[in-house]
Amino acid sequence: MTTNASQLELPPLVEILPALDNFFNNYNRVIPLFDRATFMHMVIDFYSPSSKRTRVPWAAINIVLAISYRVIDDLSIDDPRLAQHISNVQSVTTELMAWSEDLLGLQVLLGMVILFQGTTNPQLAIVLIGSAIGLAQSMGLPSRNINSNPSSEASLHRHRVFWIAYILDKDLCLRSKSPYTQFDAETDQELPEQHAPDGAGILTSDINNIRYLECLYRIHGIFAFDEAWINRVRGYLSPEVIKLGEDGIDGKVDHSNMPPIPDKWMEDVQYCRLGLELSAFGHETEYSVCTTVYMTDYLYNTYYMLAVWEAHVIKERN
Repeated sequence: MTTNASQLELPPLVEILPALDNFFNNYNRVIPLFDRATFMHMVIDFYSPSSKRTRVPWAAINIVLAISYRVIDDLSIDDPRLAQHISNVQSVTTELMAWSEDLLGLQVLLGMVILFQGTTNPQLAIVLIGSAIGLAQSMGLPSRNINSNPSSEASLHRHRVFWIAYILDKDLCLRSKSPYTQFDAETDQELPEQHAPDGAGILTSDINNIRYLECLYRIHGIFAFDEAWINRVRGYLSPEVIKLGEDGIDGKVDHSNMPPIPDKWMEDVQYCRLGLELSAFGHETEYSVCTTVYMTDYLYNTYYMLAVWEAHVIKERN
C-alpha cells in the first residue's frame, strides 16, 4: 500500500542516525531483532527523493527509534518524541498483521511487544504477541525445513526472529497465566547458534561467553517440559509436605511426597546464574528485556539452596 509521502513524516535523516546507531550498537547486539545492513539500506531508500514511501518500512523506522529512546535512553513514556513514534507505529498495526512479503511486519510487531511488555497493563503486549506468533507460523518460521539453504544469512535471521518471538510469547504467557501461542510440540528449530558469525546475541563476561537467547530458551523450557520440577517447587509450601501441628505452627517436612530433583539440575542452575550475572550489565528500566529472566533466575537459585539444604539434612539423618 502506497501513501502520500507527506503523511509518512519522520525527522531528518541526520537527526535520527545517532539513535539508529545507538540501537544497533547496543540493544540489537543482545536481541538481534533486525539485520543492520538490510535495515540501513531500507532507511536510505526511504529517505531517497525518488522513493515511493510505504507504511510498513515507515513503521519499522519508528519502532527502532522508539526502542532506542525508551529502552536505551530511558525516556519517559510521556515524552512527546517517544509518544509520537509509538502513535505512528500503532496507526499501521492492521497492515503489520497481514504483512507477508518479508520479516518486516513481524519484526515491527515484536518491537511493539518489547515496548509494551513492561507496562502496568501488559494486555496490549499479550494481544500483539498472539498476532506476531500467528504471522510467524503462517511464514513457516517454527520449522527448520522451510528453508532449502539453512546456512544462508536470510535463514539465520529468520531463525533469530523466531526465537525472539518464542521467548516473548513464553514470558507474557507466564505473566498472564494464559496458554502459550507457540506450542513446543509444533516447534522444530535448532537452538540459537553457539558461535554467531556477527557475534549478535552473545555477551562477553569475566568468566565466559553468555548465549543470551539460549539462556532464555532453556529457562522457559523448564516450565514447558518439566512438570516434576514445577510440582517439586510448589510442594515446598503444600500441606502434604509441611504438616501443621495442632498449634498451627509448621511441623516436620514429609519428603516422601516430594518428586525427585529433575535431570540435569545443576546444568539448569548454571544457566540461571549466568542470567543473573547478565542482569548486572545494564541499567534497569521497566522495559528492559533482561527482566524476562530476573525472577526466574532468583526462583531457580532460591530453590537450589532449599534443595541442597534438604539433601544435607537427609544425609545427616541417615
